Amino acid sequence: MVKKLISTIAAVTLLFSTFVIGFGASSFSDLDETKYSWAIQQITAMAQKGIINGYPDGTYMPENKVTQNEMMLLIARILGSSDSVYAEHKDEIKGLYAEDLSGLTLPYPYEVSFLLYRGILTLDEVENIVNNIGINQPVKRYEAAIYLTKVMNQYDYVSDNYDSNTGYSDESSIPTSARKFVKYVKDEGLMLGMTATTFDPNYDVTRAQAAVLLYRAMEKQNIMFTYGSLYKISSDKLTLEASNGKTTQYDISSLTTFALNGETVDKEELKIDENVIVMFQDGMVFRVEMLYEAPTVSNTVKGEVTAVNTGATNTVKLIDQTDGVTKTYQALSTCEVYVDGSKATLSVVRTRDYATLSLDENDIVIRIDIEDSTSEFSGGTIESIELENDLKVKIKRDSGKTETYLTKSEVVIKRNGSDATFRDVVKGDTIVRCVTNYGRITRLEVKSEIGTLNGKIEEIVISADPSVVISGKRYSLNKNIKILVDGAEEDVYSLRLDMSAKVTTDSGTVTKIEVSKVTSEVAQVSGNVESVNTSYGYINLKLTDGTTKQIFVNSRNTTITDNSTGTTKRLQDIKPGDFIIVVGKSVNGAFEAQTIVIAN
Repeated sequence: MVKKLISTIAAVTLLFSTFVIGFGASSFSDLDETKYSWAIQQITAMAQKGIINGYPDGTYMPENKVTQNEMMLLIARILGSSDSVYAEHKDEIKGLYAEDLSGLTLPYPYEVSFLLYRGILTLDEVENIVNNIGINQPVKRYEAAIYLTKVMNQYDYVSDNYDSNTGYSDESSIPTSARKFVKYVKDEGLMLGMTATTFDPNYDVTRAQAAVLLYRAMEKQNIMFTYGSLYKISSDKLTLEASNGKTTQYDISSLTTFALNGETVDKEELKIDENVIVMFQDGMVFRVEMLYEAPTVSNTVKGEVTAVNTGATNTVKLIDQTDGVTKTYQALSTCEVYVDGSKATLSVVRTRDYATLSLDENDIVIRIDIEDSTSEFSGGTIESIELENDLKVKIKRDSGKTETYLTKSEVVIKRNGSDATFRDVVKGDTIVRCVTNYGRITRLEVKSEIGTLNGKIEEIVISADPSVVISGKRYSLNKNIKILVDGAEEDVYSLRLDMSAKVTTDSGTVTKIEVSKVTSEVAQVSGNVESVNTSYGYINLKLTDGTTKQIFVNSRNTTITDNSTGTTKRLQDIKPGDFIIVVGKSVNGAFEAQTIVIAN
């Protein structure tokens, strides 16, 4: 719905004084038809529209001075600050400038915020009015000329194109900075001299004069506006969608200005599907403005895009760089997209793009940043490498953040300057250079630090991520670890607690353990089986004296026999409750079985 701006504020009372109430022009007892013939028509028209009103005693007080504060309030409402289209956004508009205005004493902070929002005043100008001029000081005629130029949206044009030759005989008394604007309002017939030859710049503006000046500005502006949801915008067209779904197209030009939250922006910065106010002057679109509160980013995810769907519901499927898991995210219809910093649309996002998704509190995408396809970094360490299916390399960056990168087997790898494969790279290797393309590693250069230490084995963990504790410090075991027991190569199951070990590390990961057996004389023990651990190869045996002893069983060196049948058995054939006789030796404090007889 298009409507004339001034008609939308018919119920608004523009306060020239804090004591104004609603009396129409016909009841203004102090408007002498002869003395104020030059102003009665304008005052009457403004009063009938509800823009200005009189005092409680039925007077208009035409000679009262208009203060800076009242002029700001008046201009704000003339421009629609109390119009219904702005009513629901009052708090938002105040919020835009709340911090900037917090240190200023302003009786009408919303109206001043509105003037900042509309670009009528700058923050410096407001601060100057409050701190230097004084908000309760009368508006002088030269100041009114500047205000009127701003109301007409011609301040910048006049500043750049007008000269200072006003033609008034008292031009020297007009401040130099105001002369261009005095000339403009004179040329436009908005504000005339006090006489045919003088302007009287320092004369205080009265209520009668203010009514006439603003009436002229409103009549000359002929502003109309419409509002709706921004459906589409191009180089020369703007399309709005009404609440009933109907769309209407309007012409825009190089003279059209666009504002987002009060800041002048390029039209591409406006958000599709958000409400806009479109203003017309003489039938041409001269301003399009939008109030938009960007959703708060609660989380971000990075990774490779595997699918994009645009339709009734927009979705983006991405391999999350932090854990390598593929996830699908819904994207807002207003989702912003940037490619290498330039604004784009969701339609340009392609599979294999490397993207950062900004998510709101409901994990819905509100922004997508597509990065350059190739990038590189240095610093950080290898956390882990998965060699199955898609190769995944987990890297802990120097910042402390852990990232997972996908890659392929043909990646170029250098370790300590020499050609290598992923099987040569170990946890703890330092990143010298990592080159990625669309988030996949294409080149990886790492270096390691070889070290040795001696100490006792205090703990052994045999799992998917095996480790040992040597002299109070835990070390991961390399998947290709070499274990030497008395010089002979053995497996991890040959290690025993309290063994003295010589350990070789590569980037902090154990690659070699050398131990020697310290054995006792052959001994025999017997008792009932409490439990059997076939994975790690040991039996918990309750001896005849009531104590429990751990018996280690080596499948290659231990013979197990069932006494009742004379047949050979395996460790898993021994059951809790069985009575067994064990012959073996204590090796580094651990009893290792040589022979076990099931004597049930």
